[in-house]
Amino acid sequence: MNKFFALFLTMLMLFSAAIPAMGENAADEWTDAELEEVYDILNDDTSSGVLPSEFRYVVENGDYSITEGLDKDVMNILLLGTDNAGNAGHGRTDTMIICSINTKTGEVKLSSIVRDLYVHIPYMKLQNRINAANSFGGPNMAIKCVNEALGLNISRYASINFNGFKDLVDLLGGVELEITAGEANQINASTRGGVKEGLAMLNGAQALEYCRIRNLDNNFGRNERQRKFLEAVVKKVLSENSMDQLMTLVEAGMGMVTTNMTTSDLFTILFTVLPNMQELQMYSCPAQGEYHYEEIREASVVVANLEKARTSLHAFIYGEDAE
Repeated sequence: MNKFFALFLTMLMLFSAAIPAMGENAADEWTDAELEEVYDILNDDTSSGVLPSEFRYVVENGDYSITEGLDKDVMNILLLGTDNAGNAGHGRTDTMIICSINTKTGEVKLSSIVRDLYVHIPYMKLQNRINAANSFGGPNMAIKCVNEALGLNISRYASINFNGFKDLVDLLGGVELEITAGEANQINASTRGGVKEGLAMLNGAQALEYCRIRNLDNNFGRNERQRKFLEAVVKKVLSENSMDQLMTLVEAGMGMVTTNMTTSDLFTILFTVLPNMQELQMYSCPAQGEYHYEEIREASVVVANLEKARTSLHAFIYGEDAE
């Protein structure tokens, strides 16, 4: 296995853990008390964000609200990272990244979706932050929600939870990042400490806290840190010459990832991505000027002009001439 392919699999593992929907379909209408219970759970950042089964909806495989007519040479994969540390349940997605691969050129583009983007949740007759879609119906609901909000054709996902993320970073031997004093304080407050301002080697627990920081700025700042982390992962893996280490990482990591990608998908990635893996392009959605903040049900949300956001995102994924 080429080391570039191993790197790509590593990235899928590091930024993608949702368990497929297992609960009964949610009732068409909830009482006011039930609706308040749902919002209380989802707005509590100290909780796992896992909803009781009666509030979840089973989105069937293939029910993804695919937008037709998009460039078939571009494979879009939704990478999910949930804030549910266990191996069961439906956590909120702390990270949602669209990985777009041009299967002709091998070009790879990563688009981070801000977690507080306020959207309609399919089937649920309500709006909420986009990071709640996974809580309502697992990765299938997350895919459907992103497709409907942003006019995409995603049908594939890869997902990992917090425990898997930490273990994989440790297997990689840590990741080196330039850390500010504020970031060091945030990391040390949630871990055993020891991180200092400047170039720092972060272990799994520290890297997770780094990628989750938002108290210093906002969720767009968090997205920027996640992109810096991915760039650091690319740099580290491309500089490694030990295939044994990479194979160990891939073999161990595949057991920590939930995905619906097929062997055919992986071979497509293998033969198209390799020459371009070091040329990642990154984007944050929605872009500046396409959103504003509002307070809804005691939660700060990002309200976007979705028409503008779709146009800008499509231009990034498909090229400057995208309509």
